[in-house]
Amino acid sequence: MKAYSLFLAMMAASATSAFGADKPNALAATPNLNNDVKQVVFGELWERKELNKRDRSLVTVTALVAQGQLLELPFQFTLALENGVKPQELAGAVTHIAYYSGISAAAEAEAVLARVFQEQGVELSSLALAQAKPVADAAAAKAQREVVLSMVGDVSPGLAHFSNTALNGDLWLRDDLTPRDRSLVTISALITQGNVEQIPVHVGKGIGNGLKPSEVGEVITQLAFYAGWPRAFSAAAAVKAMNLTD
Repeated sequence: MKAYSLFLAMMAASATSAFGADKPNALAATPNLNNDVKQVVFGELWERKELNKRDRSLVTVTALVAQGQLLELPFQFTLALENGVKPQELAGAVTHIAYYSGISAAAEAEAVLARVFQEQGVELSSLALAQAKPVADAAAAKAQREVVLSMVGDVSPGLAHFSNTALNGDLWLRDDLTPRDRSLVTISALITQGNVEQIPVHVGKGIGNGLKPSEVGEVITQLAFYAGWPRAFSAAAAVKAMNLTD
């Protein structure tokens, strides 16, 4: 099982770097966890057809970055590249996560990503500055700005300003990720952090951007293992209330 073997090797390397050369082999102290990772996570979860491995990698990377779990990130960034996520897309995903999980979490993840790129032969000079595409529907964009102003403008004018400029007026329009991928990353970040209130809004947006309800359901399944069962169940309840069907 290639992914499992790579996971053990890279986790051992990360642990050695953090704790010294006398660190035991990865998962040696938890035989049941070792078995679950091998049989359930890599033997079953990652092989499910409801979500392709590329998307699973984006979901999983988002969960790790959002939680500041740097030890496994070298493996997951490497696996993402193997699963078809392009370097420019990985860079775009980390940048996108910064807006939903915080700049510091993304900056720490970027240091790991830079090392992985170097190890995988990705030239940093090949990464372009993403450009915002023109707004496709000016009327819809104007309506969105007005909604933001009505929601938070009187309480936090600065939040309204940056939501309408940096977030919705720039980040979501950049060409290094598709709108579907941005929704996938955003939904994953919200679920990981337990931000249940915003899940219906972004799931609805994700459906409009090309995600299927069944894929959203499988994102929740993936995140049960990487963000925990309680957050997955809370997300499932929020999505169930939307009564979505493929």
